[in-house]
Amino acid sequence: MAALTGLTPELRPELLEATSRLEGKDYDVSLAILGRPEAWRFLVNPLRPSWGEPYAQVRDRMLREVKDAFDHASAGDAVLVSHQMPIWMMARTAARRSLAHDPRRRRCALSSITSLALRDGQLVEVAYFAPEVS
Repeated sequence: MAALTGLTPELRPELLEATSRLEGKDYDVSLAILGRPEAWRFLVNPLRPSWGEPYAQVRDRMLREVKDAFDHASAGDAVLVSHQMPIWMMARTAARRSLAHDPRRRRCALSSITSLALRDGQLVEVAYFAPEVS
């Protein structure tokens, strides 16, 4: 992509996926996980979440990156590439919704685009696009 645009991508560790104690394990995000007793100790508080990086911590680090991108975007646009949960934290923040949610109901498809803007200092979602996969 850099060769096509002439832009040099900048790797930003703060845009990485949220940490999870369930990472690398064969779990799916469904009620089936309750049938896996070895995971129970991580499922104490779904509002935090107790299995990994707290939602508020993900929101805060992503907000820093989004605001930094807006501050440094010379043409007014910036492209940030991240993972489902951090992107969903930004969408929920923009919608002024609770960060706690059911992970099975995230609206963030593979290769989707969530467009955000800063209006009067407030983060707002402008658009969402998910390509059809055939």
